[in-house]
Amino acid sequence: MAGNRYILYKYVESGGEVLTDVKVKHFHFDKALTKKLIYNAVICEFKHKVYYIEDEKGIIHYSMAIGKCRKFPFLKKNDYILGPSWTRNDARGQKLLAKMLNYISAEILKEHPDANIYTVVREENIASTKGVLKADFKKIGYVEKTPKLKIYSKVHLD
Repeated sequence: MAGNRYILYKYVESGGEVLTDVKVKHFHFDKALTKKLIYNAVICEFKHKVYYIEDEKGIIHYSMAIGKCRKFPFLKKNDYILGPSWTRNDARGQKLLAKMLNYISAEILKEHPDANIYTVVREENIASTKGVLKADFKKIGYVEKTPKLKIYSKVHLD
């Protein structure tokens, strides 16, 4: 089942490093990323926001915040999944993922103080695992993704 099992993390505290200059916009991406983002938007019923940072060369990092939708049936009202995320190669090693996850979590909690915020990382993705653990997230279990429909179900809590 390799490739279909993801580590499930939950936002547990605030106080970690955050980004202070982040713009929020939808679908402002180059063609290589557009197909993936549009797919996520459609399957998630457009219940998402895309947070990103850019410079003169383009997008440096983006992360999505997705609300309850059919792709994540275990979410409750006002719960969110953060991801997918991406960081440009020349910007890696700057803790952008951790800072962005903390920033988005704080923004969500301003609007929905009762929200549970999660992220999922493929087991073999070591770089993303390190980034999530540098953010204010704690591993709480695993979730399996169905191969054809790509629905994240079968939650296994630690």
